Amino acid sequence: MKTFILRTILIITLFFTIIDVYSQPTPTDSLYRKVEAFGQALPQEKVYLHLDNTCYFIGDTIWYKGYVTQSNTGTLTTLSRILYVELLTPDGYLVERQQLEMPDGMAHGMFVLTDSLYAGYYELRACTRWMLNFELCEYPHVKNTEDNFYSKKMAKEFFRDYEKLYSRVFPVFDKPEVAGEYLKDMTLRPMRRYYKKPRNRNPNSTCASIPKAATSWRAPRHGWPSNSTTRTGNT
Repeated sequence: MKTFILRTILIITLFFTIIDVYSQPTPTDSLYRKVEAFGQALPQEKVYLHLDNTCYFIGDTIWYKGYVTQSNTGTLTTLSRILYVELLTPDGYLVERQQLEMPDGMAHGMFVLTDSLYAGYYELRACTRWMLNFELCEYPHVKNTEDNFYSKKMAKEFFRDYEKLYSRVFPVFDKPEVAGEYLKDMTLRPMRRYYKKPRNRNPNSTCASIPKAATSWRAPRHGWPSNSTTRTGNT
């Protein structure tokens, strides 16, 4: 009888010990709760753009519709009211930046590929002001390289990037020479680079050369959201 009672007490004690162990939060649960609390306190936004095509020709119009969702709810955002969309050339230079009003988390717009542009791989980027608060990075560089730009601001924007931006690259082909014959020809142009003229140490010489290292740099990125072209709405 005593043995039976001891076994019963041992089984009950072991049972409650196991329950107590499994009821305690694990490191994974603790991390999940911290991430969830951060998402509730500082919700992030994500942009989706739907385009009307996968490639274009010079002279076409790019039609798009944008959706901005909120991370803590998974629905259309209520944080931002303006969507910034910009089109960049293959060299990385800004063609046009648009500000679109989105009272319900959605917006739509268009970009016209005028005849003054050229074939190549263009980039479409989009974001809200709130998205610029996250994942800001600056590429490492030597301080002396900033002297090759027109201004310190241009140099700073060149080496800065935002990882949360929406980005999509698509091909743009030459304008068809004959209507109806859509040949996917792409006449590539030498990439343009604009740099500040270096100081001429020899006053008798009028020639100035661009440093060789400058030819390997990527094109500068334009900052957000200055120099913007307003489509609809107000900032």
